Parts: sequence; structure tokens; C-alpha cells
Amino acid sequence: MLLPMHVIEDMHEAYRRAQKYLQTEALNEAEDLKLEFKRQLLYIVGYSKEEVEAILSCLKRLFGVMAKKWLNMVKAFKGKPIFL
Repeated sequence: MLLPMHVIEDMHEAYRRAQKYLQTEALNEAEDLKLEFKRQLLYIVGYSKEEVEAILSCLKRLFGVMAKKWLNMVKAFKGKPIFL
């Protein structure tokens, strides 16, 4: 069974409007914007380009390690009550 052409066109239009919510590329752009904001703040307070890149590199590694530890903790406590 084929759908009427106007229904198909409406579906295409709805998908086009929803695309910004469905694609992950926008998140990458947002992350790039945050990174550039951090970079500019560090420049403003007097860090050199080399220092800024070193700081951001360390932060990236630190956040990666923290994320891995958090995921491991979540896996370890899965199904068990957690008291904070």
C-alpha cells in the first residue's frame, strides 16, 4: 500500500524540522564552542597559547578518567541501593 504524495511530503517536512534534534553533530558544535570559550578565558587571564593547550589537554584526560571511574562505579552498584 502506498501513501498519498501529500502525506509523504508532510513526513519529509516533519523530519527536516526535527533533524536538529536527531543529529549528534550539533552537540559536537556545542562542545567546540565550550572549548573555545574556555580557551579565550584562559588567554584573557594571561596564559600563553602553549599553557592553554597544556591545561585543556590535562582537563580532557582528567575528565576521561573520571568518566571511566564513574561508569565502573555505576556498573558495580547496578541494582544495589546507593546512600549518599
